[in-house]
Amino acid sequence: MANPANFHYVADNYDYESLVDYVIVNSFTVCSDWLNWNTGWWRGLNPDGSHQKWGYILWDNDATFGHYINYTGIPDISPYALPCNPEGLSGWQDPEGHITVLNQLRQNPVVEQYYVTRQADLLNTVFSCDNMLTYLDTIINTIQPEMAQHATRWYGNYDEWVANTNKLRDFISVRCEEITNGLISCYDLTGPYQTVLLVDPPEAGNIQANTLSYNQFPVTSSYFGGIDLKLWATANQNYLFDSWTAQNHTFSDSTLELTNLNLTAPDTIIAHFKLVSPTHEPGKPGSLPAVTAYPSLFDREVTLEYFLPAKAQVSVSLHSILGNQTATVVSPASVQAEGQHSVKIDFNLLQLPAGMYLLHFSSEGFEKTIKLVRTE
Repeated sequence: MANPANFHYVADNYDYESLVDYVIVNSFTVCSDWLNWNTGWWRGLNPDGSHQKWGYILWDNDATFGHYINYTGIPDISPYALPCNPEGLSGWQDPEGHITVLNQLRQNPVVEQYYVTRQADLLNTVFSCDNMLTYLDTIINTIQPEMAQHATRWYGNYDEWVANTNKLRDFISVRCEEITNGLISCYDLTGPYQTVLLVDPPEAGNIQANTLSYNQFPVTSSYFGGIDLKLWATANQNYLFDSWTAQNHTFSDSTLELTNLNLTAPDTIIAHFKLVSPTHEPGKPGSLPAVTAYPSLFDREVTLEYFLPAKAQVSVSLHSILGNQTATVVSPASVQAEGQHSVKIDFNLLQLPAGMYLLHFSSEGFEKTIKLVRTE
C-alpha cells in the first residue's frame, strides 16, 4: 500500500475510513465479541448510489466495557487495555482478515496519519469522558422509572441493575482517561497539547484539523505531538486564504492552504483570510459593502479593507468596549469611489493602549461593527 497506484485502486473501491472507525469503536469500548462473530460490511449495487465502496457497520456490540464473554480472545478486557491491541489479532480471532487489511493499509503514510489522529479526534469528541458519561446518565434516567416493574416481570433484581450501571460508569470513567496514555504508548506520541484554532477575520473561512472540520471559532482541542497535525483552510465567499500563524511553532510555508505541524507545545493557530472584491453590477439596487479588518488579535497595526458597490459616503471610527469613541479612522464627511479600499490603522500613532475595541463602519445606511483586541 506504500505504492501510490496500488493505494488509489484500493481507496477507489474500499472505504478505509469506515474500517478505521470500525476498529476504533471496538477498541475504545473494549469489545470482546466482534471480529470472529459480529463483523458486518457492505456496499451498494445501485450504480447511481452513494455507497459503492465496501464499508462497515456496527453489529451486536453488547460485549463491551468489560461485560459478557471474551469470544474474540482480546488480550486485555480491562479499562486499561491498549488501543492498539486489536492490531495484533489474527488467525481464529480475525478469520476474514480485516485487521490484516488495516495493517497493510497503514503502510501508506496517509492512512497511518489518519488512523492515529482519528483516534485522538474521537477521544476528544464522541469518546470524551464528558460525552460518554453524560450519554450513559441520559440512558439510565430514561429507563430507570421502568426498571422496578421490569425486574418484577422478568424475575430480576432492581438493586442488581443499579449495581451494574454503577459498574459500567466506573469502567467508562477509567477507560476514557486511560485511552490517552494508551495512545502515547502505542504510537510513541507526546502531549497532548491544548491548542486553540481561530480564523481571522471571524467568519471568513473554515478549518479542517486532522479528521474534523470546524466552522465556528474559537475551537479548543488537544492534539498529540509525534504525528503530524494536518491543517486545511477553506475560504468563505468573498474571501481568499492568506496565511497561517502560530504563537509557538513555525510553518515550513505559511501560505499553503493545506499544511502540517508537529506540535511540541500548546499553541494558538490562526488561519488568516483576505477580502476580495465580490462580483457585482455597479449601482445595482441591493448591493452592500463588504467589510473586514485583520488581524482581529494584534499587537500594533490592523488593516481595514472594504469594498463599495457604488460611490458612497463612508465613516469609520474606533470605540471602547463601553461604546465611547476613541478615534476617527475615516472622516464622516468622506465620499469615496466605487471599488476596493484599504486603510492601515496604527494603534501606536493613535496612542491607544492594549485592550478590546469596536471598529464601526457605516456607509449610506449600511453599518458593521468588528471586535478587535490589542495585546500587551
